[in-house]
Amino acid sequence: MADNESGTGDISQSDLLSENQNLRAQKDEIWKQIGLKIDAQTEKLTEHGQKFNEISEKLQSMEKLISKISKVDEDVEPKENSNQDVKTPEKLPNTIDSNVSKNSVPVSEKRFVLKHVFKNVENFVEEGCNDSVSENHFNVDSFIRLKRADNHLAFYVFIHGPKKATKWAVQTKINVKIDGPKQKSKVAHFDLCYETDAGYGFPEFLKWDEMKNEYLIDGSLTVEAHVQKQIF
Repeated sequence: MADNESGTGDISQSDLLSENQNLRAQKDEIWKQIGLKIDAQTEKLTEHGQKFNEISEKLQSMEKLISKISKVDEDVEPKENSNQDVKTPEKLPNTIDSNVSKNSVPVSEKRFVLKHVFKNVENFVEEGCNDSVSENHFNVDSFIRLKRADNHLAFYVFIHGPKKATKWAVQTKINVKIDGPKQKSKVAHFDLCYETDAGYGFPEFLKWDEMKNEYLIDGSLTVEAHVQKQIF
């Protein structure tokens, strides 16, 4: 009887030990699963944090870009009706030198007209400069100059480049005209690329006597310059 009781006690202790090991294994598995879930959540939070940082950096870059664009717009904004003093070049060319490329195709054209009535033309001083009011069109200043030179009337069109620009070029097509009485008019044309603040035109546009006899109206002369500013 004693042997039977001792055998029963040994089996119960073995089962208890086995069950304890099973519980410990289950506990370890549960902790393992919890650890995996924590790692997964941590990885997601890290990924979201990286995306947030990327979005924040992109927003800052966009703000800087918008700020630069606003500054550029302020710098290039045209100033209409400018009263800037006009500088006179030391020497005017006697010929028209066209730099227009035959294969160049303009993307767009901007047109404007300079018109002025010069008074007391008969009293023009030899080689004296007689200028119309400077006008600002499409961010460039322009004006007409007439001169009395060698018994002729000279006709020039001046174009000054954009303010603060160190290097610029304006491709133009220009028609100049002087109107006389009874619908009489004198017309000429030239194509030119302006690259400096200078005047170009015709040093012998009209003979002086012809101008006085056929184009003056009450001592005044009406002149026009039709300018096409080409953008390539």
